[in-house]
Amino acid sequence: MYEELFDCEKQQEMRNFFLNDFSNYGEKRSFRKNEQIIIREKRFIAVVTNGSVKRSFYNSNGDEKYLYYLKPGEIFGEEEYFEGVADCFINTAIQNTDISIIHSREVEKLLDFNADIYRFIIHSLVRKYRISMTQMVNICFNDSTQKVADTLIRLWTQSKEIGTNNEKIVINLTHQDIADIIGCSRITVTRTLKKFKQENIITSENRSIVIKDINRLKRYLTNNCNK
Repeated sequence: MYEELFDCEKQQEMRNFFLNDFSNYGEKRSFRKNEQIIIREKRFIAVVTNGSVKRSFYNSNGDEKYLYYLKPGEIFGEEEYFEGVADCFINTAIQNTDISIIHSREVEKLLDFNADIYRFIIHSLVRKYRISMTQMVNICFNDSTQKVADTLIRLWTQSKEIGTNNEKIVINLTHQDIADIIGCSRITVTRTLKKFKQENIITSENRSIVIKDINRLKRYLTNNCNK
C-alpha cells in the first residue's frame, strides 16, 4: 500500500523543485540540534535545505505526539499560509538544520509567475494528510508488534529515492521517537526491535535502523486487510 501512497518519483520531483528552485527565493536560517524553530512572521513557506525537522504537538500535560519528520526538499508552513490561521505544531531541528523561509510577498510573486508551484504544494499537503491517516489506522487496528513494523515500512517507503537501494531509514529515530509515533511505551518498542534484530530483519548502524528484509517485515501485516 505505501508504495502506492508515497510514489518515489513524485516525491523526488517535489523535493528537487523545493530544494533547487523554490528555496533560492528565501531567507536562510540555521538551527542547532534540538532547537525549536520559531518564525515570527504569520504567513510563509519554509523549505528544509539541510538536516531534518520534527513536527509534533503537545497536550496540556506536556505529552508529545510526534507527527512526521521533514527531510531536505520538504516544506512546512503551507497549511498556515493558505488558511491564514496559525496551527499548534511545534517544529524542532532533529540535527543541525538549515531552512529557507520564503515570506508571503515573495510567495505571491512566485505563484503568479509559476502556477506549477501549486501542484507541488498540493502534493506536500496530501502527503502529510496520508501520513496522518495511516498513523491513525495503524494505532487503531494493529497490535504493538504490527505498529512498529508498519511504522518502519512507512518510513522506509517515504525515504526511498530513485536510483538507490535506500534500505536505511534516513533519520536517527530513537526508541522513544517510535513510541511517540505509535502510542506505545519505549519498553515495548525496544522489545519489538530486539525481536526483529534476532530474526535478522533489521540491524542498527550509526544509530540508524537498517531494514535487511522488507518483505519479511511486511509479513507481520498480512493479517490486516488494510495492508
